[in-house]
Amino acid sequence: MCFPVQTTPGTDGLAGMLTSTPGPRSLFDEFKQRGASFVKELSFIDDGLWGFEVTDADGYVLAFFRVHNE
Repeated sequence: MCFPVQTTPGTDGLAGMLTSTPGPRSLFDEFKQRGASFVKELSFIDDGLWGFEVTDADGYVLAFFRVHNE
């Protein structure tokens, strides 16, 4: 599931797209192997969201996460 968020390219820490994924770890590992530019590495990126944030070629921040219930 994707959730677009209005933002300006180059803004620090504001996601341009939030994407729910069942396995952020494997996706993170693939992005890392390919040399992606991370804003936040795999961690709690927000309250209850376990995932990571990368920038795309236009400077937008893309967040991939899953909801983590403790």
